[in-house]
Amino acid sequence: MTPPRIAIIGGGCSGVLLALQLLRRSIEPPAEILIIEKSPSLGRGLAYKVPSDRCKLNVPANSMGAFPENPEGFLTWLRATNHQVEPTDFVSRALFGDYLQHTFAQHRAQASGVHVTHIQDEASDISYDQKNATFEITLSQQSSQVADVCILALGNIARSTLNGMPIDTIFSSPYDPKSYSNIRELQELLIVGTGLTAVDCVLEAEGRGFTGRYTMVSRHGYLPLPHETGTPTLGTLTTPAIADHSALLSLSLRAITHLIAKESRERGSSQPSITALRPHLQTIWSLLSAWEKRQFLRHVRPLWEIHRHRIPRPHFDRLQDLIRSKRLYIHAGRLSAAERSDHGITVQIAPSLWASPRYFGAAMLCSGPESDLTKIEMPLVRNLLRRGFLAPGELGLGAHPTKTTLPESGRKRFKLIGPLQRESLWEITAVRELRLEAEKLAQEIRESLCVL
Repeated sequence: MTPPRIAIIGGGCSGVLLALQLLRRSIEPPAEILIIEKSPSLGRGLAYKVPSDRCKLNVPANSMGAFPENPEGFLTWLRATNHQVEPTDFVSRALFGDYLQHTFAQHRAQASGVHVTHIQDEASDISYDQKNATFEITLSQQSSQVADVCILALGNIARSTLNGMPIDTIFSSPYDPKSYSNIRELQELLIVGTGLTAVDCVLEAEGRGFTGRYTMVSRHGYLPLPHETGTPTLGTLTTPAIADHSALLSLSLRAITHLIAKESRERGSSQPSITALRPHLQTIWSLLSAWEKRQFLRHVRPLWEIHRHRIPRPHFDRLQDLIRSKRLYIHAGRLSAAERSDHGITVQIAPSLWASPRYFGAAMLCSGPESDLTKIEMPLVRNLLRRGFLAPGELGLGAHPTKTTLPESGRKRFKLIGPLQRESLWEITAVRELRLEAEKLAQEIRESLCVL
């Protein structure tokens, strides 16, 4: 009997976490796993392929394990590899990429009867053979591959345009070491975005010897808040209003935000309340009406992001030092025009900050990935939209969970994992949620293969 083939398209964090869960399961007959990833290394993706060790995780080391039952697995690995790390330390994201690679290689070598192949190529299209109930995956450089199960683990997809402006010809990437090659020579650096990536960019530029001025621009001009010291872990929280699961899920969006505000005032910080809410966020999101979700995205999301996605206290303090020394300026607005020349970039920001367009030596795009499928130029996504295998979500957050033209036999074995699920799950980009989703999805795949 031919072994069933499972194709995972994408070999970043999401794809590798899923592959790890599949390697841990007994699948009969033994399956063949194909990981289609153009990068020569697995487990890095955009998040953990960073220019230096200055780019840190924004989560303590003791909660970044690859498996739900062992959240301290990453910390254990760090200590086993002679890294002097405390449980609450924020370590290099490159180190976490090393950990994923090591863990995957270890499980791959130990797996019994499961063959894993890394196909270093890029998928450009997928079709479905209804007669044989198989997927044909078209590759850019090599021959097509056939699989019984197909999972999209595309991770965060880079933007191709910003406010109608082409990105490649104007902006530099904060995660490309070449972007910092002449950083010492610049006097002014524009950073589009004020979130986690923008913080990484400032710290990297400082480490590379930049002594000029930064201008950060985002819609609201909010910087991430710092992690609170001594914040209790999830298991020690005793917030009665949030601990009552059934009562919590019956609340409206307005009531939930009022509850968080009340609990935060009483505790002196929003972090414990948000941490307590986190296991319920996907369920809460699924119960909100379409109108409530839009209200959240429009009015609550900007503040939610800075309270939910925090940075290490030393990083926050460094940004404050730069602000006080007048080397970092933060503006609320949007880039309305930009033009690149041989010597730098000229931009206009609305609402107007300056009487005339402003010149910068370079501009880094740190405004986050693209989540609106209709704006993604990736051939695979465009072809899947054309075929109806994917449908853009109404909120512009990823793929609609149910709208697809695939027949039922195909829908059961065509899955998504990672940021493409934000439309239906919202909280699905951090390791804690991804490892749970990988465990769940691996079990669903195993069950679907049992009926082949």
